[in-house]
Amino acid sequence: MIYSFNKKSITKSNNIYNMKIFCRKYFFTYLLLLSYMFFIACKREDNSPSTGEAVGVEISVSGINNTLFQTASSQPTTKASAKSSASNTAEHIEKFDNFSWSLTAGEDEIASPATKATASPSKKAVSMQTGKKYRILFYEVNGANEIFRASEEITASSSRYLMKLAPNITYKWYAYSYDDTGSIPLPTNTSDPQIETRIDAPFLFDQGTVTTSPAAEHRVDIEFEHQITKVEVKVDALQVYANNFVSLAANFVQLPLSTSAFSLKGGTLNPTILSSTDYNGSVLFANDGSLAIQKSTNVLYTSTVLSHIDVKFTEITINKSGTNVELVNSSAPKTAAVGGFGPEVNKLKRAVIYLKYKGGVIQNGEWAQGILYYDPTDPANPYKISEPFMVGQTHDCNYYWNWNSLLPRSITKDANPNPGDPCGEVLPKGTWRTPTKTDFLNLNIAHANNPVNGAVYFDADNGERVYFHEAGWVTTSNSCIVGNTDDGIYWSSDSYNTNWAWTLEIDERGGTGVGNQTVYYLKDAGMTVKCIKNK
Repeated sequence: MIYSFNKKSITKSNNIYNMKIFCRKYFFTYLLLLSYMFFIACKREDNSPSTGEAVGVEISVSGINNTLFQTASSQPTTKASAKSSASNTAEHIEKFDNFSWSLTAGEDEIASPATKATASPSKKAVSMQTGKKYRILFYEVNGANEIFRASEEITASSSRYLMKLAPNITYKWYAYSYDDTGSIPLPTNTSDPQIETRIDAPFLFDQGTVTTSPAAEHRVDIEFEHQITKVEVKVDALQVYANNFVSLAANFVQLPLSTSAFSLKGGTLNPTILSSTDYNGSVLFANDGSLAIQKSTNVLYTSTVLSHIDVKFTEITINKSGTNVELVNSSAPKTAAVGGFGPEVNKLKRAVIYLKYKGGVIQNGEWAQGILYYDPTDPANPYKISEPFMVGQTHDCNYYWNWNSLLPRSITKDANPNPGDPCGEVLPKGTWRTPTKTDFLNLNIAHANNPVNGAVYFDADNGERVYFHEAGWVTTSNSCIVGNTDDGIYWSSDSYNTNWAWTLEIDERGGTGVGNQTVYYLKDAGMTVKCIKNK
């Protein structure tokens, strides 16, 4: 059979065939493209960011809002007499052989995120130090849902961190930090983000919202709040008239340190304890605004509700104007059990131990054991009470006072330019006073401090002895020459007339009469002063 071909018809047929193949191929491609676009549109509705040019959001930490790290007061006298601001704080006083201490549960408020807008103006935000790290998470708000979109670990610096986010989206952000330079973990479950706290670092948290718009500038200012308890110890020796501590050693007693999970979306600490240990380590101390006030530097945090903090002291030795006074030693340690803390976990909880001077109580009047002196080397706390003197002896001129003078003879000589009660300046201010003539008359029989050596004592109702010694007095005008050293004369606050005032005169032989009598002397004489507590 013979076939004939028309070249033109064959070419046309091939073109039609190729066109069909081309249309069929791209038809399926077009269907795939439509399906992909439909899939993308559906996914965007549930879990994808919006399209468009990313918007820059500037992020920085404006501060840490709390009272934990405020610097110590420059006026330690205020600290010594100030009471804790906590409404549930109770003061507990314990007395020992040579001193007392007052135990107080100090608590500082740490505002929660919910109340930050109405936080007390006394709260101050401290800056986050350069190099510390924090993490921030962004969730797209989609109706009632929050969809995780982005997270960054950021190192605090002087400049803001710029982060790119999709435009025209409202984001809920959550920021947290341990306030150190270590890495910040990302939650294992971003749908229900929870982060474990630590016992060696704080847990800081803040949250907020931001809506991205291409036409606006966006800034996230983080103001962190503390969410777990910081534990501290403070020992204040101003009321035993210390210039400084010579030694101070103590350890915590079974302090419960624990961790818990913090819910970022809930902004709350889970009450379930994840790990716990009873800490018995040493308390590390540093000066707190005064050489006579020490505060712990241990970095200790817990999520446990603390009802009390127990601290065992093995050494407390203070220096008073060059003399070392031992209050506690390792052979007779003393434990301070400080209770009265509230149930909150987002507070600084501080065990405050005020060392207090212990006097002798006679007819409801607490007498100082030693005498008043002025310490010019300690301008923040110059009015002090000495240790008791059990023998007759004279002193430097700063131990002698004109009648009703706020300054000693070492400063005033025989003039009295600053009248007032010097005992009222002894810490805590306003709690001591110069005794009246009646206070002297209420003293019982004076006992010679055998062997006879220039001092007598009065038996106190609390088992103590109140000593008066023969220190002489200054009678020479415009001088500090101490004479009449075979006698001891102490000012009262009562005036006899314009030029004379009542005193107590003691004699080393004790008894009544010459051993214990009230007499009056010229007001410009330099006498010793023994203070008595205000009733």
